[in-house]
Amino acid sequence: MTGGATLSGDGAPRATAEERLESWKEIAAYLKRDVRTVQRWERRGALPVHRREENLGGVYAFRAELDAWRRNGHSQLEEHQPEKAGGTREDQPRRFSRAIFVWSTFLATLALLGALGFYSYRYHRQTGKSERPPLIVPFMTLPGWSMAPTFSPDGKEVAFAWDNHDDNGSFDIYVMRVGSSEPRRLTFHPSRFVWPRWSPDSGSIAFTRESESESGVFLISSKGGPERKLLSLDWPSLPGSLDVTWTPDGKHLAFVETNSPVGTNRIALLSLDTLEHHALTQPPSGGLDEGPEVSPDGRTLAFLRGDSTGFGSVYVAPTSGGEPTVLATIDGNVRGLAWFPDGQALLMAGRIRGVEGLWKIELGGQSKLLYSTVKTKPAFPAITAQGNRVAVSLLSYEESIWQVDLTKKGSSASFISTLNGAAEFPQYSPDGQRIAFQSDRSGTWEIWGCDRDGLNPVQLTSFAGPPVGYPRWAPDGRQIVFDVRSEHGSEIYVVSRDGGSLRRLVTGGAKDEVPSWSQDGRWIYFASDHGGVWQIWKTPIEGGHAVQVTKNGGYAPVESLSGKRLFYAKGPDSSGIWSVDERGNEYPVLNILPQGHWADWAVSEDGLYFIDPLAKPRPAIEFFSYATRRITSVLRLETYPQQGVQGLAVSPDRRWLLYPRLKVQGDIVFVQNLQ
Repeated sequence: MTGGATLSGDGAPRATAEERLESWKEIAAYLKRDVRTVQRWERRGALPVHRREENLGGVYAFRAELDAWRRNGHSQLEEHQPEKAGGTREDQPRRFSRAIFVWSTFLATLALLGALGFYSYRYHRQTGKSERPPLIVPFMTLPGWSMAPTFSPDGKEVAFAWDNHDDNGSFDIYVMRVGSSEPRRLTFHPSRFVWPRWSPDSGSIAFTRESESESGVFLISSKGGPERKLLSLDWPSLPGSLDVTWTPDGKHLAFVETNSPVGTNRIALLSLDTLEHHALTQPPSGGLDEGPEVSPDGRTLAFLRGDSTGFGSVYVAPTSGGEPTVLATIDGNVRGLAWFPDGQALLMAGRIRGVEGLWKIELGGQSKLLYSTVKTKPAFPAITAQGNRVAVSLLSYEESIWQVDLTKKGSSASFISTLNGAAEFPQYSPDGQRIAFQSDRSGTWEIWGCDRDGLNPVQLTSFAGPPVGYPRWAPDGRQIVFDVRSEHGSEIYVVSRDGGSLRRLVTGGAKDEVPSWSQDGRWIYFASDHGGVWQIWKTPIEGGHAVQVTKNGGYAPVESLSGKRLFYAKGPDSSGIWSVDERGNEYPVLNILPQGHWADWAVSEDGLYFIDPLAKPRPAIEFFSYATRRITSVLRLETYPQQGVQGLAVSPDRRWLLYPRLKVQGDIVFVQNLQ
């Protein structure tokens, strides 16, 4: 267990011997190779081996990742690479006998290869099958972020979103022929996100757009020209929420709309003749339906349904109406679906059973990994109508922690995170000398700690599976409370500041998450959906019955420094910040924090710091004063804050402020030999 945290046998998640290999020797034995070979594969072939933070020579690996790496054919690349001249001393006594063996079998080997080649040729010619591993071919080599590819009906052109190397994340739609290197610009309205989809008759491209000036569903000729706005909409800042797709007859568009009164996203169908639309799905409260895809015969709608945990499922439902059914449960974020041309299966970009990649999901529910990734995350897959080409955007994430000096007016942010991998939700210790945060540096989301300048990072938990996050320090600085989430629910744990002692605090079969401490250190506040609605509860740190605090919804609670008020968001998909006093009176405090940014604020003695993604001319960190109720700007942000990248913290001495910054890059590629 990394960082010294050991889980007991009380049912807490842990990495079993069947899931994790703990040394080079175990990894080599599992791959049936010697240690030197697998170490060479790790250096040259991106074998997914993880380093232990407390022991740089120590390694571990997950069987699922090794299996995926091997299925992609990586091991073939290094199987026969020669060693450097001279070898090692242990090799010398065996060289003479090895040479005799090689020469004595040379002719037999040639004969065998010839026979295998002949029968392989006959087999592939007769069946048309290929055993070659998937091959990645770049679609374009221009700089910038490209995403959301869509093929023309004949498969010869691709429309896509591209920011043209604009660091501000301003996207437009471009079209480029397969094999060309010169994209043709189709729209001239730089936006936060755009999402194109080619019409079945090839004459038009429908697209969704999110921008500061206007957001909605649009139509444009595939040759270019004026845009036609079909519908005005308001979305949260997530690319997956903008997905749009045609019905095969070209008469309707399926899209995502936000049902604000109940805080959900649902799939709706828009008629191009009447411009009227109606809901196709009705998710439960707090549910997010996204990524609609209509089957080639037009009878079935596939879509994603998730919630605040980041887990979700692939659903299918009749387009004529009816209850959706679960096709597959996903243990991580899904970044897009596409139907195979025969309509019998879906191509999914995301993670199943801990393996990131492209998966084939049959209508019967069976799933098969087609291509896995280690360094990047596939997203927004597209398949030609002929089924001969697959396009996908490979995303890379650069997420880090930055700090601002609040004592210097106009101070710029400086980078402090020293980890490879994402870092979110930073929180200062009470003495201001340490920072706790969540990171996926180890391969899974865990709680980490570091010095206030980002140095000496230490992994504090090692659940090695379910996402772990949202740490908060105890008032005495000795413990950290956090939550652990899985598809079965969420639980709350407490760990010592050095990771040496761990215990489960709250478990009850519901989703119990985003915990924090009372100022006297006697209570843990948390959000729970017990009863079907998110509410704030509190439980004694020493154990006992939980007490409900809010009655009209609540999430992400933080007590005021005086201990007399409790601040919170209404829910993971609600807007604004609320407060409840000691008498139980609930009232709004700040209403400009948009949906999905429930953790982008921090409590101070005289006000709230918060991130305003809608501030003009740029998103900003701002301060809300309790006394004057005025809002002042603290820092203009260089990148747009995204939902799901949460966290804001103020040091006890009010000098420093921490926040996470996310930079995403994506390149569209073709994936060949995908079987």
